Amino acid sequence: MKLVFPLAYVKAVTNLMLSEGDDQVPAQSLTIEAEVVPSTIDELRDKLSEVFFDMVAGDKAPAVPRLPELAALCWRTEYENGRLELDLTDTEGLAFSDQRLEFQGVDVKAIEFEPLATGMVAIKANAIIRGDEDQRGKLTALLKHTVMATFSKLTQKPLMEPEQPKDDAAQRQEPLALH
Repeated sequence: MKLVFPLAYVKAVTNLMLSEGDDQVPAQSLTIEAEVVPSTIDELRDKLSEVFFDMVAGDKAPAVPRLPELAALCWRTEYENGRLELDLTDTEGLAFSDQRLEFQGVDVKAIEFEPLATGMVAIKANAIIRGDEDQRGKLTALLKHTVMATFSKLTQKPLMEPEQPKDDAAQRQEPLALH
């Protein structure tokens, strides 16, 4: 799966401590918002854009929302162990000179999207990023900036865990012995 947000606005950067086994690992939650073409949400589920938009013939014609009354929707599926690349080439006013930041082991959740009357989709997502102290500082510096964000190699987490088979022996009770 690959999600590309050409003009992603960094709305929030929150410091976290994640429990990984017995350890506490520093991380950050990065909240980004963007307006994207409808085909972007097809990465979440095949042909999802067709549920919300009537596609108009022609390359430049915008898609038309099928349900203009619809507000933002929450996507329950979460993704893990992905890659996030932030392209900073068009980002001005940063205190560092990196043109690109890359992160591995990124989790993405709390995805929301809304079909817009303009034929675009407003999308918002939270990325949980584990990085070293320098990377965390650079992420914080991106707050309220616009970057190009590309999520790739994300693995979908199951919506429901498969039910474990019941152990018949554990359910059988030994008869009580009366003495």
